[in-house]
Amino acid sequence: MNFKNNPKDKKLKYKAIVIVVFSFVTSLLLLVPNVRASEVEIQAKEDSSVKSANPDTNYGNDNFISAGDNFGDILVSYIQFDISNLVHQDIESILLRLKVSYHTGVMGSNQLSFVESNWVEGSITYNTQPSIIEFIRQSIDPFLSVGDFKSFSLKINYINTGNLISFKLERSSGMIIFHSKEVGGTNAPTLVIIYAEPLITMEGIYVVLPFILVGVSIGTIWSLLIVEPYIRYKLKRKSS
Repeated sequence: MNFKNNPKDKKLKYKAIVIVVFSFVTSLLLLVPNVRASEVEIQAKEDSSVKSANPDTNYGNDNFISAGDNFGDILVSYIQFDISNLVHQDIESILLRLKVSYHTGVMGSNQLSFVESNWVEGSITYNTQPSIIEFIRQSIDPFLSVGDFKSFSLKINYINTGNLISFKLERSSGMIIFHSKEVGGTNAPTLVIIYAEPLITMEGIYVVLPFILVGVSIGTIWSLLIVEPYIRYKLKRKSS
């Protein structure tokens, strides 16, 4: 086909190029916001401390969660996350991140356990603690300061146990206090999900496919109604 000598074919060529370009650009604009991030953060749904000195008292509304020994008062904290909307594919690692509000500086180990999620922050007490499913790890960090972040590495298979996952935090000696979810923002207990490459999975493609189709449709309509008539007008003026 000779586009140089056939004005009609030249117009068809321009029309095809315009439709393809604008459809592609429109699709990309709709696709970009739906590409999964390499890191997702989920703030705690529930959190609370419990205290042996007041075994029937609930502390779910406090701005802090604590662990350790406060002059004979044993402090334990519980943290729960809602992961019902989490994309499970291609997860590389998971971290529990807590922000330090106070630390006695006494040598001791932070002990983290995976526990049942049959509790809520508004009613949990020392006498109604959930059962431990699995002990996760312990870490010694006597040099944590106020404002530091403490992170625990978690097993990826924990997220396959249901829509809610919960953790228990204890300390062998001394006392450490973290910000609770009531503080909000980056200070709140956070579950950090880190994804491996590639970032676009088959699940992600299924999610964004409708947006791509809408983008192609919008780009095509826009090209036919606005851009193509303009090009036809310019070609007509040029030929005359």
